[in-house]
Amino acid sequence: MKQLPPLNALKAFAIAAEQLSFTRAADLLNVSQGAVSRQVRLLEEHLGVELFQRHHRSLSLTPEGHLLAQELAPAFNRISAVADTLRSQSRPLRIKAAATLTNRWLLPRLHDFESRHAGKVQLATVRTPVNPIEVGFDAALIYCPGPPHTPLPGSELLFEELMMPVCNPLLLDDPEKPLSMEQFLRLPILWNHAEGRDWQQWSAALGISELPEPSLIFDTDTEAMQAAISGHGVCLSNLSFISRELSEGQLVSPIDTPLVATGHYYWVVNPQSLKKSLLEQFHHWLCEQAAASMWITEEEEETVYPAANHRAD
Repeated sequence: MKQLPPLNALKAFAIAAEQLSFTRAADLLNVSQGAVSRQVRLLEEHLGVELFQRHHRSLSLTPEGHLLAQELAPAFNRISAVADTLRSQSRPLRIKAAATLTNRWLLPRLHDFESRHAGKVQLATVRTPVNPIEVGFDAALIYCPGPPHTPLPGSELLFEELMMPVCNPLLLDDPEKPLSMEQFLRLPILWNHAEGRDWQQWSAALGISELPEPSLIFDTDTEAMQAAISGHGVCLSNLSFISRELSEGQLVSPIDTPLVATGHYYWVVNPQSLKKSLLEQFHHWLCEQAAASMWITEEEEETVYPAANHRAD
């Protein structure tokens, strides 16, 4: 490697050239103004040229200084970018995710990803949709109620939220026999949101004109599900979130109705993330898990949605 000028002197010059001020450069470098001036003078002596024209209260670049500054700025930027990339390889993949999705779906599966890939994942839960760029994360898994749309630039639909009413089988006289709608509406209803949004969408999709007042109101899906498991009433739950409880008989569906789509989950990547490879691996794994967790096949879709007007668009 050819002999380089002193690196500290190059750094001091680059910042002084950008600011056209030794004083402001000193503030940015957290050194004295005299230290910057000495580093620049050292560089000028090393190169044998003047880099600044020093005026009474200002600086300007000489042609030689301008040439050097033009080359140094992109060189330092490239070094900084490489350093950021190397540092990012040692940190976990940072994901913001909807709280219920994290607790009920993602966490039970996460060990599978980490056992198959060399990276770790750091999760943080969120109640409302977030932009991963604004919060400094590599990506986000967000939930949005209603029909499919693009909540944030670059959003990719991961899966539908397909809701079904469920309760503890002990709440029913005969768990094997589906209730009529009239019987169902006599059961205590559990809301998972203060406004009862999911129940309103579900009843509208099935043509139910009026629902009974809720017996209990919760802030999250997880709380409502736990109350249903404990026998306090019927809650609406995402089919993908209760596979274990259904298979173990902790929850049953008390009425034979089609599933209703009330919202959607989306994958949003921060384009500024430096963990491109691990992000691609995590996204591929997410899609695999989403496909595997959806019990409904194309052949079964007519059973799930027996009439087009039953589906929440």
